Amino acid sequence: MAATPTTSASAAATTRLFLPTRRHLHETASVPAPSRTIARRYSGGVRSLGPPRAAAGERGGGAGGTITGKGAVRIVSIVGDGSISPLKDTPWEEVMRHTANRMKWVDEGFEMLVFTDKSIGHDELRKELAQCDMLVNVAITSQETVQWLINNSEDIPNIICFQSSPTLENKLGGRYVQYTGRQDMFGKLTNIGETGGMKESAEVLKAVSNAWERHNSDDIRFCLLVVVNAYIRPVDMLQNLRAKGLSTLSCMIRNCGPQILNCLFDPNCRKALQCLNSCSPTDQVCNYRCIASYESPHLEAFSLCVLQKNNCLDLNAEIPSKPSVPPLTMFREQMLSHELAEDMFVGWLDNLEWSWRVVAGQNPAYDQFPCQYQLFYRGKAKGSFWYEPIFQVRTLEGELVWRRRKYRVRRALIPGTFYFSVLDNGVVSKEFWTIVDVSDDFSWGLFHYHGAAQAAGLAYTGAVLVSPDGSCPDLDVPRLASALDKCGIKKWELYMVDNCSCTGAPLGTPGDAKLHYQIAPGKESEGSQMTCTVAPLSQAVWTVVCGYCGLDPVQELLALLHPLDYKYIHPQQFALFTVQDWSCSPVEVIEKQRARMAGLYERPSETYTKKRPRYPDAWFSKLAALTAGHHRAWDAGCGTGQASISIAEQYDSVVATDASEGQIRHAVAHPKVRYLHTPVDLSEDDLVAMVGGEGSLDLVVVATSIHWFDIPLFYAVANRVLKRPGGVLAVWGYNYEIHPFEDKLHGQLYPAMRPYMDPRTRLAMDRYRDLPFPFEPVGVGREGEPADVDIEVDMTLDDLVGFLKTGSVVTTAREKGVDLEAVTKGVMKGVEAEWGDPAVARKLVFKAFMLAGKPKVLN
Repeated sequence: MAATPTTSASAAATTRLFLPTRRHLHETASVPAPSRTIARRYSGGVRSLGPPRAAAGERGGGAGGTITGKGAVRIVSIVGDGSISPLKDTPWEEVMRHTANRMKWVDEGFEMLVFTDKSIGHDELRKELAQCDMLVNVAITSQETVQWLINNSEDIPNIICFQSSPTLENKLGGRYVQYTGRQDMFGKLTNIGETGGMKESAEVLKAVSNAWERHNSDDIRFCLLVVVNAYIRPVDMLQNLRAKGLSTLSCMIRNCGPQILNCLFDPNCRKALQCLNSCSPTDQVCNYRCIASYESPHLEAFSLCVLQKNNCLDLNAEIPSKPSVPPLTMFREQMLSHELAEDMFVGWLDNLEWSWRVVAGQNPAYDQFPCQYQLFYRGKAKGSFWYEPIFQVRTLEGELVWRRRKYRVRRALIPGTFYFSVLDNGVVSKEFWTIVDVSDDFSWGLFHYHGAAQAAGLAYTGAVLVSPDGSCPDLDVPRLASALDKCGIKKWELYMVDNCSCTGAPLGTPGDAKLHYQIAPGKESEGSQMTCTVAPLSQAVWTVVCGYCGLDPVQELLALLHPLDYKYIHPQQFALFTVQDWSCSPVEVIEKQRARMAGLYERPSETYTKKRPRYPDAWFSKLAALTAGHHRAWDAGCGTGQASISIAEQYDSVVATDASEGQIRHAVAHPKVRYLHTPVDLSEDDLVAMVGGEGSLDLVVVATSIHWFDIPLFYAVANRVLKRPGGVLAVWGYNYEIHPFEDKLHGQLYPAMRPYMDPRTRLAMDRYRDLPFPFEPVGVGREGEPADVDIEVDMTLDDLVGFLKTGSVVTTAREKGVDLEAVTKGVMKGVEAEWGDPAVARKLVFKAFMLAGKPKVLN
């Protein structure tokens, strides 16, 4: 299922406007739960999280501590050497290092370093403690370490201690907190008679204490974020924790009076509100169990009115972009298509009564529910696709009940990615799902999701591991381990679903549901054995004698063929399809059609790969030295991947994009490179999402092609996707300045060819001196002054001629009816005479040029 818990905390906070209550701290939006739309719905109705903040730049003292704007936040964590956590006996050092990585998903400015207590006394640790904003002590019991920390942490304004010696004191905003016992891990505040900020600090401490004791990775991160948000600087993902006060109550009474009264007079709705009021707002397990136990139409109407229709809590949330999880690109040696990806979701449905059963997930608030079934199927309407999770709930009164949701699913831009949406208990959730991997025999699958319930102010991420029968696959199998790693998930984070005693599930799909399209478990060849023929009528006109049952207009088939497939066909040519006897898959028709067309575009792509000079490895080493990180890079306008492969030697992963599907199909495969086609009409937002999202890239490269781009649009995208600080954009090119034939090639050949050149290529012919480049220099050229760089290559005369024929000018001249070889024949005869034996390779030097820079600082 992986549904969305968006209402519980929000509901809890709203109920406190009506019911007598003890004071609670508002929760964060960091943790998803089942039917994510239910679990944190009304948070933020009464108080704000943490005390009033001090002025920017003020450190220590005061009730609010320090708010430092949007600068970096420096956190140091010290753990007992060899100490073991309650998270499946994982060493605390590993848990905290993983937490440091997950903090980066929230904000790149969060710098967290982890040391063991073996490092005490080292200069590096002293240096970090002297400049950190927060110290986190975990499992520190050695008296030597305790005394050293006391002596070296006096100036740190925020200190929290977990499972450590009681001698170590906690401090928030410069105020100490005494530890008094296990029943309250933070104990009493010193100077307890003070009011204001001290009372607020007590709420912060209680939230942190409760979250830590739940022992999961989301809540450990939440503990740190709460302190950062309250005492260092605001955390964007906690923005909905700000109090709304009387304006919320006024909006509810003004717009939703009948729904409120109906809820209070309905036994189940009232029980749900009372139950939520008894939970800590940050305890997603408790909150969602209340909602699932006491679902009712009145509770749904209450949520729909207060949140979805009137947004009385004035909340907002966007789908997170991190972690950036790429979908698989190949399955059973086939390039992944949208149809194939949908079949993978449909999974075992037909063989079994369900598509998949959930084995484990990352969030106990969701995975606490046993017997989770997934149903994926195609609908009756053209292009429709649906997802229905079914799960069991043991209510707080001990009754076992089944719950079911229904999601609408739409294809996203990249095959293997999808948009999900659901109205769950009155609130709309929207999610972005990725098929990370599915084993070839369908014995397991891993699906990742990002989501948001905008009206509930909740954003979340997660993943589900599935199998046909609910049994757990071997997590150490390299392919599955790699898939988990892509999601940033550790094995010890997985919460296992109870799949025992699952009889009586209300399964079943609508009678008009359609299932597999191309493949199915154990039936890989069924449904795709068709007799389709593609017969040429003329050079560019084909008749397709075939069809597909249920495919309505011929236009739908034509829509599946992108115009860029015909890049190497004369503009006057076109493809015409006549469809008869609708009995087979349009996918097979398209593949046969493309196979017949292959001769029209294969040779240019292959020639491009073979004849273009290889970029020097030293270039990529130098660029790697300029970037702060080496995790992810983007090769824009990648062609067949000449630069992509070299970039992959320096970075963990490379996304390589090109507007030509022909070039992408013939790109050189590499395990670290993912090739994607970018249609020319792709929007800026879609392109940002495709290559990784905001602030996700260490390096962006454009090799010999930026002059073809919509340059303002590309720069806007580059500024959004590059990391700040540390990200670098590099562009380069070359022209006909090839030593030792500059005079003949650039001085004579270029003028002869210039009338047939696309005007955009003149930027390259002028060595990018006129190329706008609004980025801060990093030592490799600057706007108007590109750096001179050389490409040395050994070529025969045939190689050189082959290279010259790969230029776009050749195609442009041919389209104008000009025989370019005849025009340049005299110049080439001079090159031949100077060359000598055409079979002998000579060392040529392409006089290339490069610009590199980093995004400018935003004011």
